[in-house]
Amino acid sequence: AAAEAFEDALINGQVSGLIDVGYTATTPQGLCDGFRKMASMSSLLQLDISGALEIADLIAVRKKMGKWGMRPSDTIIIAGYKAYNDIVGFEQTNATDKYVFPDSTGLTPKVFGMDVIPSALLADVAATGLVAGSGNDKGQLLMVHKPSFVVGVRRNFTVETDRDITTQSNKVVASFRRDFQALE
Repeated sequence: AAAEAFEDALINGQVSGLIDVGYTATTPQGLCDGFRKMASMSSLLQLDISGALEIADLIAVRKKMGKWGMRPSDTIIIAGYKAYNDIVGFEQTNATDKYVFPDSTGLTPKVFGMDVIPSALLADVAATGLVAGSGNDKGQLLMVHKPSFVVGVRRNFTVETDRDITTQSNKVVASFRRDFQALE
């Protein structure tokens, strides 16, 4: 649960202004501004793809990244279920001499050398690119330059337990202290 909460914060965090319907400061999204929030601040960081995702669309997204999209080892693709299924459905998915193929474990697809990471927390959005009250039927993906971000760790994951003899129950509290920031 803690790992999923942190993933949610990295992807959907929105501290400095609301972007989605249903946000509350007490959710994991209140930890930091995440990738989607940062991308929503500039139309230069967004690309609207109509229809199914294709190789050409990924090239267009990478072009938008400019110099930050040059090194495949520094770039990852975080894909919601629609984009992820489009990617693994590419003709080239299982052809190692083409663009998209699994790594040596067969678990993580790569596109042009970039890891493709599926995330159920990258929800469908409306045509605006945001989660709305209705009309959330568009999939999404994020292409991220990893060295441009840093995760600060003040305290690692800690689990504490206490026995409450009045209710004859054990109380378990798990916590961690982290922060996430863009370097530029």
